Formats: sequence, C-alpha cells, structure tokens
Amino acid sequence: MSKILAATAIACFAGSALAMGQDPQIQTLTRNSQLLEQQYNPNRVAGVTVWDTMYGTAPSTTGGSPRTYIGGAIGSLGNAAGSGPITLTGLDCTMVNTTGATINNIVGIRLNVTIWGAYTGLTGAADLVFGSQLAQASADFTLTTPLSLATNTYIPFGNDFAAGPSAALAGIDLSTLNITLPSLTSIAGISFNWQLNTGAGFAPTPAGLTSGLITGGAAQTIGTSGFTLPAGGFFRNAGAATRPQSSYSDGNFINSDGRTFATNNTAAAFRLYATPTPGAASLLGVAGLVAARRRRA
Repeated sequence: MSKILAATAIACFAGSALAMGQDPQIQTLTRNSQLLEQQYNPNRVAGVTVWDTMYGTAPSTTGGSPRTYIGGAIGSLGNAAGSGPITLTGLDCTMVNTTGATINNIVGIRLNVTIWGAYTGLTGAADLVFGSQLAQASADFTLTTPLSLATNTYIPFGNDFAAGPSAALAGIDLSTLNITLPSLTSIAGISFNWQLNTGAGFAPTPAGLTSGLITGGAAQTIGTSGFTLPAGGFFRNAGAATRPQSSYSDGNFINSDGRTFATNNTAAAFRLYATPTPGAASLLGVAGLVAARRRRA
C-alpha cells in the first residue's frame, strides 16, 4: 500500500534562446517483472488525459550525469477537458534504475514532485526556469513484499507506455492538492525525484536513479511541449557554479539544465489527468497527495 505525505537540429527551450546540451541516450530499458502497480491497482484516480508523453515509443532515459532530478516543460495541456478551468486529478510517471547495479530489498519508494504554473521569462544560462510554484509534495509507496530492481529497468507508477492515449485511470492522486488551472496554459512544468527505503529509512537519491523519457517517436497529440519542436527536450540537474546540487530540492532548474537527444520529439515521460469542473474530483486513493499547497510569486 501507499501512504502519501505532506531532431538532430539544435533545440532550444521556448523560454530561452540558449542552445541545449545533447545527452547520451540509454535506449534499452526493461519493465520490472515485479509489477508494483498490482499493489495499488484498485485505487486509481478518475480524470481525462490532458498531457501524454508516454505514448508510441519504447521508454528510454538519459545517460548524462547527474540525472536525479528530471523535468518537463509544458506549453499547453490538451484533449477533451475544454478550455478551462480544470482541476488536476492524477499523474502517471516512471522510476528508472540506471545505477549499474541491482537495488535489493526495496521496502519503500518516495516520489518527490513539483508542479509549476509559470516561467520566469529570464534567459540567462544561470537563470531559473520556473517562477510560480503550484504545489510540491511527496508520495510514499510502502511495499508489502521487498522489491529488487535490476539496472536498466523501470517501474510505471500508473499506466505503462502505450501505443495511444491512455483511457485508464491515473496511478497517483493529485486531487487533494486542489490545483485548479484557469486555462490549459496555466501550467508550465513539472519535476520528478525518487528516493528509496531499503530498510533504514529513505536515503538520498543514489546516482543513476532517475525518471523515464521518450524520444524518436511520433509527435505529441495531447498537450504541447514548452520546448522548441520538433526536437523537444527535458531538464536534468546538470548544475553549474551558481546552482549547486543541494539547490535542486526546490524542484526548479536553470536554463542551462535543458537537454535533448539526437532524435526528435524528446520529452520527460508522464501523463496528467484532470476534470473540467473544479472540485469534481475528490477520489482519495492510496497515492493521494496530502501536502500543503504552496504558491510563490
């Protein structure tokens, strides 16, 4: 159960004219044979898919280091949720082990997620990308059976990568965060970080524990990227003299953290779900996020 706590062309981030770094790609990932989703499958969350970058291609991730924080840039949400306001209800995403070794005796998994409502509009390499935080929360998954996760394997939290849009229910509940967006462009990005408990409590994220990405597939049909297309892109905690690794716990990135691959349609892999009527979703699942909503100017 889970307990939730408080194109080879040069790509650019749409909020900055900086050319993004090109990362090596880890192309072969295998789905973990011990399906974590079976432990919380009955507790899914309703909503319409309004963002989907888990479609049409096999999952991959970056070989660039460090990669313990991964982020996506959102230009607009889409699909059948109308023009807004909408309330975010759920999330699908993936955890990937690229540490080079099997991680044994996993009894707890923590997802740290930050959702952003606006870009700063600053364009310098060391300038922060996001400037208005909608929510920051942690989702804890307590495993009834210890899990072993081999290197270059991934776990889908919610629905897996699919050939088309997901019609299923979300795996992680966002409804208790009460994030109501006035329009489909009232969201700018999201960041992911994972921690593991192997028996002694949650430890700092090991190097190589990261999130899934997509690249080389068809163009996105639900939602619009905040990165220049067709290349696309993602953020990782590459860091700089002005952005030490300890700073990334705020879930933000700097413009020089933007990355892409040598193929088009690169993106952080996740789905967002929403209801078109504010407050319509009140389902509480085992992955319900119960964290204080925070806003920053």
